[in-house]
Amino acid sequence: MKSKKTREKILDTSLELFNSRKASNVSTVQISAAMKINPGNLYYYYANKEDVIRCIWEERMADRHALLMKNTKTINTPKELLEYIEECFAYMIEYRFFYTELSTLFANDEELIDVYEGTVALERDSLTALVVRLSEADLFVEGAGLDKVMAVQNAVAAAIQMVGRYDAYMHKNIGYDEFIGYCLIRTVYAFDNIMTDKMKEIMDEELSAIGYPKEKYMEIIK
Repeated sequence: MKSKKTREKILDTSLELFNSRKASNVSTVQISAAMKINPGNLYYYYANKEDVIRCIWEERMADRHALLMKNTKTINTPKELLEYIEECFAYMIEYRFFYTELSTLFANDEELIDVYEGTVALERDSLTALVVRLSEADLFVEGAGLDKVMAVQNAVAAAIQMVGRYDAYMHKNIGYDEFIGYCLIRTVYAFDNIMTDKMKEIMDEELSAIGYPKEKYMEIIK
């Protein structure tokens, strides 16, 4: 039981340090120091920092990501879509080091690429299927399949970009709720060119209803 708790504590501490300092700036020695344990104790559980990162993905992130993709099948209204996007951001912010340092993490650990393989395709396929399904409710433009894939990719890219700004916004004393407002606006309007007029109107109303009127964030979405 103690060994399991120590193993989990290493992941907890590493995640906290990775998020606050970036994984590329954190060593196993620093993780050990933060835990007040000998580096040898850490190496008993994890071979190196890359092993820690892989385990964070496999044991903390992968199942939740798969569930988020599965949950796209339950979304039928613009309000549900906004709630879903907010849920995705909560997940990404919790593991923000991973999304803001993907290229560096892959460069340092080819095994992680294999572990992560299929995730991007799953995201693209699940989110594109969601957009196609909502097209049937006259919320997105019918047809234009390539445009839908591009819009999904743009939305994911916008989300990752916003998550990368999280700590900077927090240092500016911008609250979490306000930051999420920025995120929702930026992500939603990545779909602007394939949203129907009906969808745009409903989205503006829904965003205003939860305190995120488009006018307040015009500088963000330009």
